[in-house]
Amino acid sequence: MTAKMKLIWMFGFSAFISFWFYDKLGIDRVNLRPFAGQVDLGIRYAIITFFFTITIVNAINITDGLDGLV
Repeated sequence: MTAKMKLIWMFGFSAFISFWFYDKLGIDRVNLRPFAGQVDLGIRYAIITFFFTITIVNAINITDGLDGLV
């Protein structure tokens, strides 16, 4: 699979996860209890989830690639 195809799939998967959490499950707030309690983010929750998912997937891919170098 080419890098371009991986990126397209990663963006599609991240968009699906963000949509699912925000629209289907109705999750739109974050619990920061020791600091601020519950913070209502609204549609920003989907955007944050989108970028967070992409970040985590890239971090896992980089770590997995480093295992082969050891």
